[in-house]
Amino acid sequence: ARQAIALLEGTGADSGKDAGKDAGAGARVTALQARAVLVRVLARRGDFPGAQAALDTLEQRSASLGEALTPGDRAHVAAARGALHAARNEFVQAAQHLRTAVDGLSATDPLQTAQRDLLRLDLVQALALAGRDAEARSEGAALIGEAERRPEDSSSRWPGCRWRARRAKTTMPPSSCCWRRSR
Repeated sequence: ARQAIALLEGTGADSGKDAGKDAGAGARVTALQARAVLVRVLARRGDFPGAQAALDTLEQRSASLGEALTPGDRAHVAAARGALHAARNEFVQAAQHLRTAVDGLSATDPLQTAQRDLLRLDLVQALALAGRDAEARSEGAALIGEAERRPEDSSSRWPGCRWRARRAKTTMPPSSCCWRRSR
């Protein structure tokens, strides 16, 4: 992610006066998405200071994009915030940001469907770990139902997702969570 950021930010991202119409704006938005991935990776690896620093930079850069920032880009920022809160075992806050991220991605855009589904699985787990079991069950059931109705989804992908959603809906000890715990 760091190499992608360096490459994208070095491609003339500051060229042109109209940031919404030049190639530099596209590079800045893509760099923003790479920064969001970096926050999520660092958070899941337990590097909280690094993840927080990357999130701070992400939020500054996203604010500077103004109108060039799309709802999908806002969803990337929210997902990064949610990942950091989840990694810190702050599941109530994680669920709020993950919900924002899920709602920011289009349910009808095939390019965003898989990402939205994965964020919803993270949301189910955050809800369950926050003690909001009914919401977790409802979200998990809705996700599975939607996925099963999609003609483009392969049946081989969803058994594992069903298992993960069911596992997140049960009351499980925090040590069995897929998010890395700080030691």
